[in-house]
Amino acid sequence: MATGGRGHAFYGIGQYAGSLLAVRVNNPERWPELRPGANTPVSTAIEDIPLAKAYAVLAQMTPLITDAQAKGTIGAAWAHHPATQEGRRAGDFVVNIDIQRNRRNPVPALGYAIVVSVAPNEYFIAGRDVQILFTPNTPGPEIAGLGPVETGKFVNGKWIPGRRINGDDVVLEYDQAAAAAKNQSGSGLIFGGDGPYHSAR
Repeated sequence: MATGGRGHAFYGIGQYAGSLLAVRVNNPERWPELRPGANTPVSTAIEDIPLAKAYAVLAQMTPLITDAQAKGTIGAAWAHHPATQEGRRAGDFVVNIDIQRNRRNPVPALGYAIVVSVAPNEYFIAGRDVQILFTPNTPGPEIAGLGPVETGKFVNGKWIPGRRINGDDVVLEYDQAAAAAKNQSGSGLIFGGDGPYHSAR
């Protein structure tokens, strides 16, 4: 299953309040995925297949997603290289979603993310192969940084925090002058090819 199938699911559920996506999977022997630059598949276990991992995350997030769909506090993006980033208004910020751009690795062709706003400046996000910047959506400072960021998972509808993310894990632009010239702090969220995973706040 190509990234497009997973991207369709995240985008349809997050952007159009979808609840069900029927997927047909052909050629099971091709399920293991080769990442750009890799020589062997990462795993052949069914639970490690990207399609299964993506659907497992959506299943974890179902109570949060359905509540956000009812409130209109959810959005999603399905990013294509080399297209420009997509912005989604959520809370007090615009969430700008773009393909992950890593100087050490090839730029992936596709990426996806789903964003749930649970407070004016607090979010749960799941994604893969994307990077995310926040810009203010209200009068006041033109540049937004990041507060606490953590990975984790939902268990029976409850958020279980994992690792706190900081340092190089949240730096998208090391040239602070260049970032400031674009009204950016240089910090953002990075969702790599081992996703999807969650971040909060």
